[in-house]
Amino acid sequence: MALYKAIFKLSGGSQIKAVSGHVPEAFFDSVKKLNADNLILVQQGRFVLSNEVHELLDEPNAYNVYASVILDFPEGEEKSDAFKWKALEKVKQSNYARPLASNINYEIFILEYVDPSFDDD
Repeated sequence: MALYKAIFKLSGGSQIKAVSGHVPEAFFDSVKKLNADNLILVQQGRFVLSNEVHELLDEPNAYNVYASVILDFPEGEEKSDAFKWKALEKVKQSNYARPLASNINYEIFILEYVDPSFDDD
């Protein structure tokens, strides 16, 4: 098994832009509307914002927001349909977003599910 990061492009542009690191409710509405075609990048291991990744994410004269999830999946299977569906399922189950990277034309968030019944008091 290997760890992968799957990055999806969300619709909504600047309307779902985070304010002070907090995403609006419309952000999660956009996440719920994702489909497998919105998966634009898969990286094994840690997220690396290389020049190639930056060029993929950065669209001049546009603002984009991306959602990322971490998956444990069999090594070499990241191009399979099963991987896409598992990544899509995981991103849609998320309820918490943390900033991962930002630029003048885009933001990337790592999404995860946080149990709302958990009380740390």
